[in-house]
This record gives sequence, C-alpha cells and structure tokens, in this order.
Amino acid sequence: MDRLSHRRPHPDGNRSVVEGKEPLNKHETRLESAEAAGVLVAVDSPVLSDATWHDALPRPRKTAATAAILDSVVTVRDAGDLTCALLDQLGLLRQLTGGFDVETTVRTARNYLVTGRSGDAVVSLGGTVAPESSVRLEAVGTQERRTCSFRTDGPAVPTVVTLFDARGAHSARLRYESGRRASWLALHAALRDGTVPPHALRHFLDDVRLISAEAC
Repeated sequence: MDRLSHRRPHPDGNRSVVEGKEPLNKHETRLESAEAAGVLVAVDSPVLSDATWHDALPRPRKTAATAAILDSVVTVRDAGDLTCALLDQLGLLRQLTGGFDVETTVRTARNYLVTGRSGDAVVSLGGTVAPESSVRLEAVGTQERRTCSFRTDGPAVPTVVTLFDARGAHSARLRYESGRRASWLALHAALRDGTVPPHALRHFLDDVRLISAEAC
C-alpha cells in the first residue's frame, strides 16, 4: 500500500511531506497517532479528490438519498492493488452517503465482494483484476440512475458523471485532470493555506479499520 502523506513540524517551524509505504496495520497505527497529534494527512488517491466528481457531488448525493441500489466495481491490473481499490470505493461511498453497514464479505486472491446497506439502499462493492484500471460507481433509483466512471490508469483521462432519466442521458463537462494530481494539489493547498483536504483523516482511518476488522 502506498497511499498516505502527512505533514509534521520541523524545528524551524516548516512542514515536510512524508509518504507511507507500510502494510495496512502499520498505517492504522500511524493514522491513530497522527489523529491524536492533529497532524494533517492527505490521501493520495486517483479518485477521492477528483475535481469532476466533487463538482458534481451534490447531484449524485441527491440521487443516492432515494436510491434502491448503490453499486461499484473496481478493476486493477495487479492483485496487490485490491486493498487500495476497496479503500477508494469506501471513500467514494462515504463522500456520497456518509458510509454503510457491512453485511457480507468475500475475498480471494484476485477479487472481492463486499455487500451491505446504506439507509434503504442495498450496497455492493466489487473488485477484480483486469487489463485496465477503473472505478465505476452507480446509484439506481426508481426515477433516475446516476453513474460515475473513473479511469485510473492514465495521467489525464477525464472522469464521466452521467444522469439517466426520462429525458435521456446528461453528462457533466469533461475535465482533463487526473484525480491523483488533484489530491496533490489539495495537499499543497493544505500546506500553504491550511485548507482541509477533500477526504478527511478521520474518514480514511474509519475505512482502514473497517477493512482490518472485516478482513477484506
């Protein structure tokens, strides 16, 4: 796992960025220490700081509030990336609905499936190894369906957010900026201006704990 950066004070009062590359349980210990110390932690993710997603987020949240199904599928090229893929899915769902209650988990060497509920909606999070890396999130309601598709294997492949309703399909304007670039810009802004990154430490720590507890 290579997904964390945090800042810590130097003797001269400046801040430095430190990347974490340890296993998940070591990240949990580090995150708990950072949370207790009030250290800024940014999540280096290809999706969680994506600008197109965050610009559109109020509309997917409205769809999700009355959705019957919340479904997400992730594909990765390397089976070693499945844990990070699940963290991305949990983070997106947390940004969309505030989280969900896990009911079942299935994990093999090359795929996983996590199911549960968020309010009245059935939640399904799946991940598998495939030739291309991508993330898809879909909220399905009785009157409309909204999808968000991320391609995570290119430097600036646009994210596509689309609403399907009685009038047809309506997509948000494309923005050619990778989610990973957006996450580092968010970290830079936090270091420079003190702004809060889009995905907060407490949320990421909750997701890390969830994966550890469920052995996902």
